[in-house]
Amino acid sequence: MNKNKVINMFKNLDREAFADWLWRGLRSFYNYSSEGELWISDYTGSLIRRQDAVSEGIKQLYLECIPPEKQLQFRQAIGDVMRVHTNDGSLPIHAYQDLLYLIAGIRADESLPALLPAIGNGLAGKANPDILYDTFSVLKYMAPSIHAYSAASTLAKCRNFDEGYLFEALTVMVECEPTLTVKMILLYEPRLTEHRKLIHQLNDVNEIDVFNEVADTWAKHVFKYAPNTWLCDLWGDACHTTEQIWLFELLFCNSEYPIYLDFDKCVLHYYGKPIPIEFSDKDYWTRRHITGLHTYRNAVDQDYSNLDDTVNDDFISSNCNTADHHYPRLGDRVREGIKKLH
Repeated sequence: MNKNKVINMFKNLDREAFADWLWRGLRSFYNYSSEGELWISDYTGSLIRRQDAVSEGIKQLYLECIPPEKQLQFRQAIGDVMRVHTNDGSLPIHAYQDLLYLIAGIRADESLPALLPAIGNGLAGKANPDILYDTFSVLKYMAPSIHAYSAASTLAKCRNFDEGYLFEALTVMVECEPTLTVKMILLYEPRLTEHRKLIHQLNDVNEIDVFNEVADTWAKHVFKYAPNTWLCDLWGDACHTTEQIWLFELLFCNSEYPIYLDFDKCVLHYYGKPIPIEFSDKDYWTRRHITGLHTYRNAVDQDYSNLDDTVNDDFISSNCNTADHHYPRLGDRVREGIKKLH
């Protein structure tokens, strides 16, 4: 079958027929079928096999041979194959990966809702948990998109979701809907904190390193996509309890970020502009409490091995309670400082 015949064939296919063509072709390609070599002997097989990946081959076929008036039905058919066949054992996980990257390659947003039944709650996702990494990589590639946001937020609540991918899910959501940054951080902070606590309790050094690296990458991503005003809103609404101190430091105390607070010098660095922060006496003590909490947090992470004699239980308790109470005051000071720039 030459190229013209392939084009004429596709002109007569509908959504259901496209799904059947994809399913039978993938089964044939991965030797899951005895129905014949569907993608080997004709033009489609030749084109697909000349590419570095199956998804790239089908993408080229989509661009060259599927008429524009049929392309929507083809994009929808990808999701149909994933919904129906990913969990029935008729396709290997590699075929799912092909379909996943095909969605990204031809911007088949219409098929993103199929990710939940195919991977989020299905047997394929349970048997192949690492496939979530590929899934979020594709969603990040497709962002910003309302469909990518919906898929990421839905997958983060699904049965097969691994909490280790929370930052990946948040990265997609922040890029898609930056105005919802504060809402998303408030929503997912308890799960992030609980996951962080768990890996520290297990004392898994590799997991801790991975968590810290991903967290830092995510924090930089937040500053890239979120509106400037989100900082003040979050400072006043979240990150002001003892268990949240790690997130506070991650977002607000890194001199590599465009916005960070130097507690020692009482200066907010805002996109290269130093802004003096006028602390009250209570705010001064808040800075002292944060220093104490930082020592406390490190001690917890290291089984109290680096606590010196000056940091006793009463000191820690006092610092925690007072800092919990005064973080919102810091948010007000930062907000006032930024207003001076405008």
